[in-house]
Amino acid sequence: MRKLDRYLLPLLALLLTAAGAALPWVVSDLQDAQVERGPEARQFDPVNLTLQTGGGVQETLGLLAGSYSDLEWTGKTNLTAAEAASAAQEAVRFLNESGLTALTPETVGEEAFTISVEPHIIMSMTESSVSAIVWCCWLEELPENWIYIDDDTGKMVRTFLFDTAWFDRLVLAANAQSSGGYDNYDAGLTAEAITRQAELWRTALSDYYGVELTFSESELSFDHYSSVFKLLCDGNELRLEMVADGAVYFNP
Repeated sequence: MRKLDRYLLPLLALLLTAAGAALPWVVSDLQDAQVERGPEARQFDPVNLTLQTGGGVQETLGLLAGSYSDLEWTGKTNLTAAEAASAAQEAVRFLNESGLTALTPETVGEEAFTISVEPHIIMSMTESSVSAIVWCCWLEELPENWIYIDDDTGKMVRTFLFDTAWFDRLVLAANAQSSGGYDNYDAGLTAEAITRQAELWRTALSDYYGVELTFSESELSFDHYSSVFKLLCDGNELRLEMVADGAVYFNP
């Protein structure tokens, strides 16, 4: 009996130690079993690719005018690459025929442009469910010129245009009344001509989108770098900038 008492306490201590060591594993297995038996709830916020369907192009214009992230897109699109390129070609024609730019070089007709395209997904940084697919299109003959096409509507929603020569034409037109010439142009006359050009953009874009665009506050600083006009569209503020070197940016 004494021998049994001598070994009983160490044996009990050993069993308690083993049980304590195994306890975390037992609890973990019980928790896993409970999770498997219960429903699994995951936080999932899908990208909404059909937001613009039936809603016109205003949503995409507003999305690009705000804070967003931009990623190359490899998923399904509404337009094919050929259709996106054709839409960009139509935008070039619209810009030229409206007298907004002079994109077509003398040696290249509008129909001869080679347009490369790349689809991107634009996701709002402020509203997680707001997104759109746009096609970034550039003219191979004038590679600095970009036109963004909305995948849902096929409409132009942004432009980066260079070598448009609008500023030279405006300066010459504004100074036709004087003998100052290009190097000594009249600032007041040139500012007036730029304002008229901005009004041409406003009118043409209103017709293009079927929505009346109006001017918000404008900052005119053409004699330093550029003229900036802000166009209101369905509560969104779109930016129109005309740079003294002839570049034009719409909704940058």
